[in-house]
Amino acid sequence: MKRISLMLTSLLVAVSIYSQYTVTKVNGQVVNLTTNELLKPGSHLSETDKMKWSSPRDRVRTIIAGKGIYIITPSPESQKERSKLVDVVKFTLHIKSREFNLSGRSDNEEIIPWVLSTESVINNKNLITPINRYLVDTTHYSVSNGGRFFLQANHRNDEAIIKPLQVVADTLYLYADSFLVNGITDSADVKYTVGYYNKVQNSSVPLIRLYPYFDTGNEMKTLLEIIINSDGHDEKEQLRVSCYQEVYETMGKPSSILFNELFNQLYKKLRTKAER
Repeated sequence: MKRISLMLTSLLVAVSIYSQYTVTKVNGQVVNLTTNELLKPGSHLSETDKMKWSSPRDRVRTIIAGKGIYIITPSPESQKERSKLVDVVKFTLHIKSREFNLSGRSDNEEIIPWVLSTESVINNKNLITPINRYLVDTTHYSVSNGGRFFLQANHRNDEAIIKPLQVVADTLYLYADSFLVNGITDSADVKYTVGYYNKVQNSSVPLIRLYPYFDTGNEMKTLLEIIINSDGHDEKEQLRVSCYQEVYETMGKPSSILFNELFNQLYKKLRTKAER
């Protein structure tokens, strides 16, 4: 009898975990009417919770343990009756987010300038934290003979602002402060380009256009903590892919070096804490 009771308890726990949604990003003002909570990253939903949407364009990104990452939007019924934009979670539209294959990337994609290229179908922005690091092929882009990388900012019709970028050994450092133009980082009005100056040839070449998304509030760290804490059943590398996917899609493509360092640090810290 005790064994049956334990089995039933385990089953109930499994069902509870399986049906739990953890919010990673919210577009719009979405309220969980069951708890009267305005949804935000880290909020939890169950399939029976009622959601109130502020508009048919609202979107809630969630990670569902054992299932993956889903985008939840208002159901067709609630979209038709705009005055009643209320849904039970299990009846909303669930669109599974596309999956990444990080293992398929070549070595060339991990160095400047290719590491800064983005896929517009995912997100055309680069995630910029206070300090970002990227690998450089110094045999192709030498900095030992006076060559250097630079960030060029063109603000409307003003004269271009050119700032040199630091390279240490085989790593280029890109600081968020380098994007400042007239004391602000207004990417909507500024065109940013990473370029290289060849001193031997006395010529400069633009390498890649950047569309920055500035992480000023540790958004990437918060997002990784939410996903690592919510999806305890995934293997480490599967979890790494899920985290990278969410960061890329919701904010922009991060520095691979920075992302992997932060992921490994948080994974070790949070999983060690969970096992105690």
